[in-house]
Amino acid sequence: MNGSPELQHDLNILTEWANLWSTELNLAKCKAMYLGGNKLKNEYYVTGSDEAHALSETIEEKDLGLTVTNNLKCSFKGE
Repeated sequence: MNGSPELQHDLNILTEWANLWSTELNLAKCKAMYLGGNKLKNEYYVTGSDEAHALSETIEEKDLGLTVTNNLKCSFKGE
């Protein structure tokens, strides 16, 4: 089962919502993380102010002290 058309559709809706509310997505923080053993990797896009931006691939993301990897390992570094 390939959910890539549905995911791209959802990204398009998110972009339209941001434009409707005069909010810009931070394209530098928009990334794709591929989970599981699926070797098929699709390219996803979000639209900035004037052009489509391909999401860069990441294997690890950190936010608010929480690190999540593409194999779903999590670690927390609290202060």
